[in-house]
Amino acid sequence: MRKTDTSLCLLVLFSAFVPSLRGEVIVQGSPKENLAQLEKGPSFEARLAGARFFAGRSESPGVDVLEALLEETKLREVRRAILVAVGERRGPITGKVFREGLARLPGIRQLEVLKLLEGVHTPHVDVFRLRARTDAYTPLAVEALRQDAKRGDSSAAKALRNLAKKKGLSNGTLGEILRALIPVAKPGDLGLFGRLLERGGLRAEFAWESDLETLRARPGLRVAANQLLEAKSPIYRAIALRVLADQGSMIPALRKALHDPSSKVRKVALASLLQRKDPLVIPVLLAQARKGAVSDRIDALEGLDSLWSTGPSFQKVFQGFLREQATKGPVDVRVFALRLAAERRLSDFSVFLSGLLSSTDWRLKVVACKLAKELRRKASIPLLIHALAQAKGREKEELQSALHSLTRFFFLSPLAWKRWWAKAGKDFVLPPKPRKITKAGSKGADATSARFYGLPVHSLRVAFVLDVSGSMRQVSGTGETRMQVAQRELRGVLTRLSRDAKINLIFFDNDVHPFAKHLVRLGKKGIRKKLLDFVQKASPLGATNLSDALARAFSDPQIDTIYILSDGEPTVGAITDPKRLRDQVTRWNRSRFLRLHCISIGRESPLLREVARRSGGRYLRK
Repeated sequence: MRKTDTSLCLLVLFSAFVPSLRGEVIVQGSPKENLAQLEKGPSFEARLAGARFFAGRSESPGVDVLEALLEETKLREVRRAILVAVGERRGPITGKVFREGLARLPGIRQLEVLKLLEGVHTPHVDVFRLRARTDAYTPLAVEALRQDAKRGDSSAAKALRNLAKKKGLSNGTLGEILRALIPVAKPGDLGLFGRLLERGGLRAEFAWESDLETLRARPGLRVAANQLLEAKSPIYRAIALRVLADQGSMIPALRKALHDPSSKVRKVALASLLQRKDPLVIPVLLAQARKGAVSDRIDALEGLDSLWSTGPSFQKVFQGFLREQATKGPVDVRVFALRLAAERRLSDFSVFLSGLLSSTDWRLKVVACKLAKELRRKASIPLLIHALAQAKGREKEELQSALHSLTRFFFLSPLAWKRWWAKAGKDFVLPPKPRKITKAGSKGADATSARFYGLPVHSLRVAFVLDVSGSMRQVSGTGETRMQVAQRELRGVLTRLSRDAKINLIFFDNDVHPFAKHLVRLGKKGIRKKLLDFVQKASPLGATNLSDALARAFSDPQIDTIYILSDGEPTVGAITDPKRLRDQVTRWNRSRFLRLHCISIGRESPLLREVARRSGGRYLRK
């Protein structure tokens, strides 16, 4: 018997019952149409609507169709839609289908179903939620406890507090525990929250920032925080400052905390006072920018730059300080200092151009191009032309863009640029700055270069970050699915790029699926075929974990360009809020200078448009 024979036979039986059921529930579409929607719908919501059609008709035979399909389907989204639909309906048959279907799923898939059933309290869902609270898969247990704690179950909140003390939990799990506890916080939880923030990384920080106002409104929390300001533990002092920092009366305490022996406490105080543009932070920031962790030094430079409007005396001090940081220290710090100088158009930084363009680090060459564009000196043109002779990939793209910005001309070869300058350079007058920003790669694309959705791919160190979530099954105007179009575009790129190019493919749905840990050279034996096979095997399923995919791309120090393709907003991962993700990408890119080109499929994406704009990349809606 073929795979769908069982459900089709039941469908024929079910169709005979539909007329008598029309008075019970409003029927939208025929059984055949709803079965097709459940199996092949363009989105999870469409599949769920199809599943609800059958679950809502009666206990049987409507649910029998779902039970048969649940046993035979291998499609994750079909399973989820059926389990949610039967989870919402009371009755012994729906309960049986729910229990048996869920038992066949691993913990991570059960977690997806449980999140979709938040607020549903049928007997079988409540039993599942209760059992999940002690599941060996910790994220599932945390979600079950969170839902019950939210309803006022004090035992669930207590279990969360105990779980938070467990060692070996992932950052993501710790962040979810913090998110679950904040709405039910007690004054005695502040120390625990401090430890969760210390251990929980980015996800815990975002949970804290998102729900801080909720926490401050909890009874007794501010009183408890005041009592912790003088605590021995720096974790307690830091969390107390974070809770109380919004009060104007806290300014003396924050200033005092700038000299706290704990770096954690000093960091909290510094961030809070910087938001208020308190001038007392300037000497602290200057000291921090000179030594310490690279990320802290860049934070300090960014903080100092935010105080530019303080006045001419500070501007003079800061300009001299930027010159100091631009010439020595870690490359990341130098790049960021030079970037700030370019954005402030500090003219005396033009003396660094020659040295930067002869650097071995591509980021210093790229920031040199930014300086040349912003400072607009005629003397920059021969320096850029000279550097162009040996440039490849992204460096060549940036140099061409800078030359076009300064001259309004475009020549394909370095030799043509040299000949033009030899002839016209003496009398050349620099034109005004173009009103429209000249983006790298937007002019003079080589006719033989690889292209991705029409965008030229000049970089030789590039990652393609591709959405393979369930919505990519939707059929496009060409009659192909969005996934099939994306696969065709990737095959074209991989076929045309040179052997010298280094590539990685990073696909994402609920999870992140990279081809390799780092960039791989196309010229290596067998790599091009393996990449093409990886593309061909991609199958769209699940949700949209864009943030974790981008974090993976930024973790590779070799990458200089990223192409992002997605057809939806982020729905899972460390960051799902579009504005927070946009700001985090900007933060990751402060000293990386990655160019991010973004393609949005089927819809306008303010997130992708802004990510592209901030990185100097290009944005397309297809």
